[in-house]
Amino acid sequence: MCGRWFCGRANVCDIFLVILTPCSMEFTLSLVGMALIILSWIVQIGFSLKGSKEMRPCFAGFQFLGIALLVVDAFLASGGMTNLAWMNVLSAIGALVMLGLVLRK
Repeated sequence: MCGRWFCGRANVCDIFLVILTPCSMEFTLSLVGMALIILSWIVQIGFSLKGSKEMRPCFAGFQFLGIALLVVDAFLASGGMTNLAWMNVLSAIGALVMLGLVLRK
């Protein structure tokens, strides 16, 4: 169904999903991965605007999941590891290291 309407209060995830689901959009792993990365930034910026100066575990976790989906999609689309997929692997490792450091505190 195209054009969702909200009854009552909508949370950030509901609004985010409506923005990303026009009628003709095809869902791909890359799209979902990028949506997770964007969501992680929205959450982190929200905490920062409230005065928090630390990185949240959900930020690094959503970053890692989003990048991992980009890697899988690049692998499936090309039938192997491309330069872009390898760059995404490096980004995913960076996000995973940051998640480990944040959770270790």
